[in-house]
Amino acid sequence: MSEKLQYLWKLYPSPDKPIYAPKDNVSIHFNAENLLTNTYLYFSKLIIHPSWSSAPISWDTNLQLSPKSTSFLKYVSFQVPESVTGEQNLKLGLTTWFWKVNFKEWISLGDIFTNIDYRINITPYPVYKAFISRSNRNEDIPIVEPITEKIRSWGFETKTVGINVFAKGKKEVPSTIINEIISSDCLIAIATPRDQSAIDGFYKTFAWLQSEVSFAFVKKKPVIVFLDDRVKPQGLVANKYLPIFSFSIFNYPKLYNEINQVMLSLRKIIKRKKEEDFNKILTTIFKRIASAPEVFFLGYSSRKLEE
Repeated sequence: MSEKLQYLWKLYPSPDKPIYAPKDNVSIHFNAENLLTNTYLYFSKLIIHPSWSSAPISWDTNLQLSPKSTSFLKYVSFQVPESVTGEQNLKLGLTTWFWKVNFKEWISLGDIFTNIDYRINITPYPVYKAFISRSNRNEDIPIVEPITEKIRSWGFETKTVGINVFAKGKKEVPSTIINEIISSDCLIAIATPRDQSAIDGFYKTFAWLQSEVSFAFVKKKPVIVFLDDRVKPQGLVANKYLPIFSFSIFNYPKLYNEINQVMLSLRKIIKRKKEEDFNKILTTIFKRIASAPEVFFLGYSSRKLEE
């Protein structure tokens, strides 16, 4: 498929929504404009190559445009895969023909693509809250921030005490951390190097990560640990029952691929846990009604009378 700079025509995509979620259908209304002043153009196919796919998608169009005119081209729909999130590029193209007046025939120009990709934003819904146990040192920002940004792209509001949540004073720091973990849907730890061992050369991670992971584990919060491969796992982080993903700072593409798979599974776990908690609450309410129905209905009746 030849790729030429597009200068003969212009596409006007109009999506049905500003933001999509994984598994959504993306529907886009396309208009096309012939930019030439004295030549007819014919478009036989509309081509979209999403950045998440190795192959493009195409639709028959059968549109002929007179010089300097604009017309409706095609209304298309395609599905976002479940594992895709964040800002995604769509390479747009048209199989283009022009009318050769001297020969009185259509001449094929092949597939021509726009020189600027169209972008769509894919954000999972609902947004969950993740407590991020991470270093706040400046030298760790280049390691931690790309991971945190990728987590946010999966529909997570990230909270870290000392980064975007602050205690009123030093004495309130532990209680602030505890409250933030309790109010979060999960804890994600990013274990970066801190103290190097003189014996084996491996690093320990920062001490409070162990404490935050342990507290979340006790509170039965879903816990995930991303472990810099220079760090030797210790304590609960070394627990074989805890999901730990080792990563290299020299291979972020591999890490991003793992994050995509992990976040997809994590969202499903949180959703299931919330449904189970909701069902437990309903069960408790129904048991109370069953044990003392007259109290419940009398209370309900009195509220109705007051209204």
